[in-house]
Amino acid sequence: FAGPPGTGRSALAIELARTLSCTGEIIHSAYDECECNACYNMRKWQHPNLTMLFPLPPMETKKDETTVGTLFEELRKSKAEDPYSQLQFKGSGQILIWQIRELRNKMSLAPDRDGTRVAIIQPADRMNKHASNALLKLLEEPPKRCTLILITDSLKSLPATIVSRCQVLRFAPLGTRIIAEELQNRTGVSEKKANPVARMARGNYSLAVSLLDEGLSDQLDESLAFLRATAVNNAAQISEYVTKWSRGYSKQEITNKLNNLSVWLKDAMITQSFDEEHALTYLSTTGHIKVIQKIADRYSTEQLSMVWKEIEEAKLGLDSNVMISLVISSLAVKMFRIFR
Repeated sequence: FAGPPGTGRSALAIELARTLSCTGEIIHSAYDECECNACYNMRKWQHPNLTMLFPLPPMETKKDETTVGTLFEELRKSKAEDPYSQLQFKGSGQILIWQIRELRNKMSLAPDRDGTRVAIIQPADRMNKHASNALLKLLEEPPKRCTLILITDSLKSLPATIVSRCQVLRFAPLGTRIIAEELQNRTGVSEKKANPVARMARGNYSLAVSLLDEGLSDQLDESLAFLRATAVNNAAQISEYVTKWSRGYSKQEITNKLNNLSVWLKDAMITQSFDEEHALTYLSTTGHIKVIQKIADRYSTEQLSMVWKEIEEAKLGLDSNVMISLVISSLAVKMFRIFR
């Protein structure tokens, strides 16, 4: 399952696992409800036919059952509550060869009743070289009644030998309308609040939920403050952000902050291109029209577009494992040069 986060990869994986072990009547659709024990346990992510593999933090020994057990239970509860939940274990490392070896042993056992053993590996691109080679052997000679589901953000991050032995299902970013409707249905927020959050989520439902939970207004204010600091080259304030962001947040969280920066630029360019009545239809930062108008009046579309491109380059730097502090510092310098 290849595609960006928050697009239903885990949700579809568990639904597939559920249908493969269901003991009730024939399921014709994922919307068909079934209350058999197998479906109930699959929804709880605790069926004996289900195995999950995820990156573990560096440990001195694989027998540190307490650490592994705690992380597994945290994962299970979170996914059972909401398969779209984002999991970011601090210090998480790689999927190791001993995990794949244990998986091979489990997959060789007969599944429970008439079901199918299913292993969900997420993110599959976090396997180290030895683990990838060990998984390759399992893919080449899989036991009967065994299904492996590999979840990844990008096929390019997986060895070609593994991809060639899988059936690839591609996931695209979700539409803004779909995210807004799901937010209203699942969380009960109003349409007025759901629409701007959905636009900011960039097709990622999980991100949309986190924006609601963490306070969209505070995140926008923080990104605007960084934007202002770079525009006037406030070295002290920029340094504070570099230190705060590089020490206290994961790369995915930094990427989200950079996306918030882009939102202000996008809304300013929208304001430059449409009259106020039509612009309000497309703006993400509703309630900040005066601030957006100031940005639109002060800087040209070309400047805003150039800064946008630099933010995208910074995100690529994060993906390439460049130090977070270096990425943010370099971005601030480039933004100032464009804005001045």
